[in-house]
Amino acid sequence: MDVYVNALTGNDANDGLLSTRAKRTIQAGVDAVPVVLGGPAIVHIAAGTYSESVVVDRKLMRGGNVALITLEGAGTPTWPPAPTTVLNGGGSLSIGITVLGFAEVRHMKVTGFTEAGISAAFGYLLVDDCRIESNGAENGVGVFKAELELLDSVVANGVGEGPAIESHDGNLIVGRATLTADGAAVILIGSSDLCFCDDGGPLTINPSGVAIEANNSSASFEGRTDLCLGSMTAYDHSTISGYGNDPCAGTCIEGALSICRP
Repeated sequence: MDVYVNALTGNDANDGLLSTRAKRTIQAGVDAVPVVLGGPAIVHIAAGTYSESVVVDRKLMRGGNVALITLEGAGTPTWPPAPTTVLNGGGSLSIGITVLGFAEVRHMKVTGFTEAGISAAFGYLLVDDCRIESNGAENGVGVFKAELELLDSVVANGVGEGPAIESHDGNLIVGRATLTADGAAVILIGSSDLCFCDDGGPLTINPSGVAIEANNSSASFEGRTDLCLGSMTAYDHSTISGYGNDPCAGTCIEGALSICRP
């Protein structure tokens, strides 16, 4: 199923099944997808700015760890990502996209939300070729009892106290990415597994404090030769392991992973 959304030419009274009959808001496009569907659905979102919060509640749409509903912005992937489909909270809305269940978000910029850019629970979320630029007090991307795959994306939590990525009781897979936060840690995980899996691209973590804080969790770096990290904290039965070269300037601590403190 394909649903079309266009902020300039759409109308939420349309059925959204053709680009010439597009919905106006992303939420209306999501709501046009039946809760029970026999195949995947793509919500095609035209270039432009959408000032809204979006809830994707599709816990019944699932096939293993495969997302069956996709929010797909306009354009093609680039590095660094430069999406032309923008979801903007305007500094007043709390959460950009809330996912309950199984979903993908592709080619989108999410910015200006006060609590979190994207929040997911009880399922699986893929974020691909996105820019999540939240000023969230909670996090840029947060997952609870869910798996997150973050690929070819930039996540920056600017003024808030929260991390760029936060996970509790879930799994994180991170490929090419740039992660930045002004909070206590860039990545905060509890009872989760974190894997930085090399996909041939750069991984940069820009901490003002701690790069990764892990509690009852494990974090691993596979095949990375382009890491840029700050300090790490692992406690309460946590492990951080891996290998790679850290190009940061400064004094490095040698171990299973070379951690460089700029």
